[in-house]
Amino acid sequence: MKVDVWPYHSSKYMRMLEVNIDQSGEVRGVLLDLEEVVIGRKNDSREVHLDLAPDESVSRVHARVLVERGVIFIEDLGSTGGTFIDGVKIDTKIKLETESKIKIGSASLDFRVSSSVQNIDEFQTDSPTVNNNPEELLPGHEGKGIHVKLNRDGKVSQSSFDLDELFIGRNHPEHEIHIDLNPDLKASRTHARVWRTRSICWIEDLSSTHGTLVNGEVLNGARVIKPDDVVRIGMSKMQFHYAGGSNEAGEQSAVTSSRMPDDECAFEALDTYPVYKEMNYRYHLPNCRKKSDLDSILKSRKSPVGRIRVTYELKLNECFKGIEDSSDFLPILPEIINQLSEVPDKHCLSEWFVTKVSDWMPEVNRASFFMADRSSGRINLLAHKPALKPIVSDMLAHRAWEARSAYAWEQVDKEESVKRIAANAGIYVPLILMEEELGLICVESTGEDGCFSAKDLSWLALVGKAMSISLGRSSSKVLD
Repeated sequence: MKVDVWPYHSSKYMRMLEVNIDQSGEVRGVLLDLEEVVIGRKNDSREVHLDLAPDESVSRVHARVLVERGVIFIEDLGSTGGTFIDGVKIDTKIKLETESKIKIGSASLDFRVSSSVQNIDEFQTDSPTVNNNPEELLPGHEGKGIHVKLNRDGKVSQSSFDLDELFIGRNHPEHEIHIDLNPDLKASRTHARVWRTRSICWIEDLSSTHGTLVNGEVLNGARVIKPDDVVRIGMSKMQFHYAGGSNEAGEQSAVTSSRMPDDECAFEALDTYPVYKEMNYRYHLPNCRKKSDLDSILKSRKSPVGRIRVTYELKLNECFKGIEDSSDFLPILPEIINQLSEVPDKHCLSEWFVTKVSDWMPEVNRASFFMADRSSGRINLLAHKPALKPIVSDMLAHRAWEARSAYAWEQVDKEESVKRIAANAGIYVPLILMEEELGLICVESTGEDGCFSAKDLSWLALVGKAMSISLGRSSSKVLD
């Protein structure tokens, strides 16, 4: 459950729920902006806010804690091992007293409502804004780097860092801290890391004592943060976004001016993307991708068979980046282009790709070629190797078309999704020519340590661009 604090502009207040967890001799504290907290082990059927994995005596959805008018209640959710309050097993919703001790599996927990009341108008304040570099923070004149808006005790400041990675915490003698939250003791020395891939900002908690919240949700692992997402560490709240400088912004707007704004598109940048197993996948036309248009369709889908996370993104107009000095790919590029010039149609092209790609990318164990059919609204599979029919994240495929980007990805850890797919890593490259979305090429590695580098992504994106030209040429011949 998200507590969406950003749209509010009136003086509203909420109390924080503090949790202390003693598990396997390790004690940790968590601060939650939630009125209902589900306890269990991470799973794909219901969101879990307090993950007690790997304790298998804890059910996946074990119990919940609720705050009603400042009073804390706990309820067992039909768990196998039961929930115990001060040694007594409960079978109904119970009010928690100040000294109550909860026992779930091997973990002991105690909850309390923070005595401090927090103003949730995070960045709506009459306090003067402090700019570390006012020139860079003027609208439309942001300098290159990661920009941070920080609210501490109601005072809002803005900072700009021309870096690809930032660390948040308290002044540390052995580690550089860029955002120093001293003297807040609920911020660990090295609490969290923020970094960017292209223009997308990411955040991960660095095993802090009191945890990190994003929009009121406990941060587990890494996730994408958007400019309007609110990150909370201790008593401080932050927002992050990346700007590439005025020149780059102008170039980017020229490329993407016809695309839908990311916050309106159903295929926005995500921390992880679901993978579905379907007989065929829908193709949503570029002008039919609004959240409002697709919300009911996407919510009605069955559970995914796995999840993947993007490791690298590459804009199609930047596919030469990373291979200028490559000695192992450039010598074979002329031969690849020569072979493409002799391919007569899309069927031969698809067979050529799935057969040949492993010759110049040995990590590839599987390859597939999809065409986007505008008339039927389907993503049609033309060719694949080996014989087993491939599955695909059509969410990431549409993201690739919408963002005009190629993506390398990896399967998430077992702790994040118990459902597994056969591939551990892969690359998706959209086939686009003159703004027309033609199809998608996909490669996968099934090796235990399989992965694809940024250079691999550049290689395949360059080949994809050449294939798009070949597809356009073969279509022209058919029309002639």
